[in-house]
Amino acid sequence: MNVLIVHAHPEPQSFTSALKNLAVDQLTQAGHQVVVSDLYAMNFNPVASAADFNTRKNPDY
Repeated sequence: MNVLIVHAHPEPQSFTSALKNLAVDQLTQAGHQVVVSDLYAMNFNPVASAADFNTRKNPDY
């Protein structure tokens, strides 16, 4: 099975991060393919702005 874990915590040594690591280890040992998206490591910004859109259907909007 393919598993995607989306992780979002600012502290890499947190309990949440430890649970993520445990899940990755257990799922991998069980033979699953695991991909982790660490939103803080990616500097993910959850707020969309005009800079995120190159073209607009209506440029006046």
